[in-house]
Amino acid sequence: MALSIDTSRALRTPSELVALVGAIRDAPANEPETDSVEWKSNWDITDAAVRFETARHILGFGNRTLFAAQQQFEGCAYLVTGAEPGGIVGAPTVDPADLDNRLGKLIAPGQPRWSPTYVTVDGQQVLIFTIESPRQGDPIFTLQKGFDKAPAGRIYVRRHGKTEEASPVDIRALEARGQAVRPKVELAVTRADETAILRAASFSGDDLKEWLQAERQRLALPPEPAPGSHNFLTSFSVPASYLDRDPRSRDRYTQEVEAYLARAKLRWLAMVASETVRHRLAPLALQIVNPTDRNFTGVELVVALPDEQMAWTSTDDVEKTIAPPEPPEPWGEQRLYSRISPVAIRRALVDTDEVEREGPRRRVRFSPRHVRPGETVQLPPVFLTVPAAQADHDLTVRWRLTSSGVDGWQEGEIAFDVADEPVAVTAGNG
Repeated sequence: MALSIDTSRALRTPSELVALVGAIRDAPANEPETDSVEWKSNWDITDAAVRFETARHILGFGNRTLFAAQQQFEGCAYLVTGAEPGGIVGAPTVDPADLDNRLGKLIAPGQPRWSPTYVTVDGQQVLIFTIESPRQGDPIFTLQKGFDKAPAGRIYVRRHGKTEEASPVDIRALEARGQAVRPKVELAVTRADETAILRAASFSGDDLKEWLQAERQRLALPPEPAPGSHNFLTSFSVPASYLDRDPRSRDRYTQEVEAYLARAKLRWLAMVASETVRHRLAPLALQIVNPTDRNFTGVELVVALPDEQMAWTSTDDVEKTIAPPEPPEPWGEQRLYSRISPVAIRRALVDTDEVEREGPRRRVRFSPRHVRPGETVQLPPVFLTVPAAQADHDLTVRWRLTSSGVDGWQEGEIAFDVADEPVAVTAGNG
């Protein structure tokens, strides 16, 4: 019987790899390995002989034919170490850089492409090697350095769930793979909503000054109580647990407030950006269109924004990126409850992809996708904070698209209309 896991798509995320380990663990003892999955228990990668065996299996997975590889996991293969049917034994943890250096002596860079990932299952660390799908035009992947009785240049393949030396028939098939002309990217990137109009956000330095002044007033120390004055709370029978005396001195609290106000501009910026996301003023909605009858795997889209634009995937992304300071809790002699800050950033969680930032430039990198023949894949929106100066002007973004299964790339531009009048945005508005 087959492993209890979906093999129609590549396993990329930690949770997907954990599911693979769980499927191996829960499989019957006689479960056979396949041309896409191999597992090993008690696998100490720090041992030279084990590293050779690891390289041998990686090379075997890389030397599969395109047809055989595409039958499962979109062509990817997995070597799972530290797990077997019936249990998880774990694998020693090795620094990825050291692992790459040691296996790099046996496998030429990118021949095949592989990557290690550690996941925790049943309290044990399991090391999984992901071997990327072979592609048309790939050369024959060979052992780069001899070990024991295996000389450099030896060729390994997968056959009936085992890694074995290549036969003359295998070598001819791999030669044909290397001589084939790889197809090019033939996809299109378009707007998901052709009628959408972006709206710029209007906010100013005066808004910031007004907000900072309001924050200073909100956090101001109350006057010192007059000597012998009577606190009305003590007139009632209130449990001591409800009367939480502020442990800070007035001087210490003043220092906390001043330290916060020195960086509070970041909090204001985060709240303004959060409002533009929450109200979806400028969603960047794109889609990938496959007009051909071919599959494209590992399709990755990168969108470059103009330098003055700010891009976010959610309000959580705003807070994570700007890292605004938290205000101190207002000082009080006694209080019956912990106050909730009235300027807390509102959350607007959305299902979006990575935003990659490089200095003043901003790039939106969408995670790889499988685009099937004739399919249109809508991408999750990324939200922009468009400055007021951009109102009544087109906003143009550049895009580049690649696929792990073919050579080259495509690139182009997409223009978005920006509304004539900006929308007034204030920190924490409703």
